[in-house]
Amino acid sequence: MRTRTTGRLTAALLAFGAFSGLAQAQITHQVDLFSVSFSPSVLNINVGDTVQWNWVVGFHNVVSGVNGTPNGIFDSGDPVVITEPFVVTFDQAFLDANPVPNNRYDYYCLVHLPGMTGRIIVNQPAVAPQIEEYGSNINPSNSLRITNGSPYIGSNLTFSLDNPVDPLGGPGAGILFASSTPDTNFPGGTILPGFGMGDPFAAGELLISFIPPDPILVSPVQTWFGSGIPVNFNLPVPNDLSLVGVDFFFQGALVDPTEFNGTDLTNALRVRVGQL
Repeated sequence: MRTRTTGRLTAALLAFGAFSGLAQAQITHQVDLFSVSFSPSVLNINVGDTVQWNWVVGFHNVVSGVNGTPNGIFDSGDPVVITEPFVVTFDQAFLDANPVPNNRYDYYCLVHLPGMTGRIIVNQPAVAPQIEEYGSNINPSNSLRITNGSPYIGSNLTFSLDNPVDPLGGPGAGILFASSTPDTNFPGGTILPGFGMGDPFAAGELLISFIPPDPILVSPVQTWFGSGIPVNFNLPVPNDLSLVGVDFFFQGALVDPTEFNGTDLTNALRVRVGQL
């Protein structure tokens, strides 16, 4: 469930300055291979940077892994006395294809273990989260809001549903839905007669996808005590780097069993997950 189209992702990166920052950070770092050491042995680099290993003195190779056990991520080949520099670019495609905890890539020289080891640490740029209300102004604004938290990985969010246009609405029940994609008419939606707030005959607007596998989340039903008393849903954001920059689409429904056509749709939120 993700809308990671090229155009939308590029626009997001430009909006936060991350794209230009990455372009400026794409530099080549030098590591020299001496008799029994890599110099420097530890490098902190940015996504998109290149590391070049240069044979200076001795019989060496460069193999990714720990304690003489290769992990297959990169390998310069058999040990040699002198050769062309060995080069690896740590761009996002490389990181996605070769995930390791904390983007820490350990390596060693097979000939000179246990002492000749090195480490590359790739720093991920911060990605700002986004929260955007969308729709055609048919469903009341702020009928669905995030009232606590910000959508960073590892955080917790509180979504609040209420009926701001009918002071006598409720009591009843609230449900929160989340989808990987919006309605096909995004940023508008599909008009559903009788699903609007206020007048029982008012139309509402379905703003998220219900085409399988969506919705990916249907919350447990919670009691709504009536207009002016929001019903809240707490949602943890997994601490998962693969979610960074991904959009999710949320919409709520309030059910008032005392009314004819008592199911009312809220506005919708596009939520982009960020990383500190």
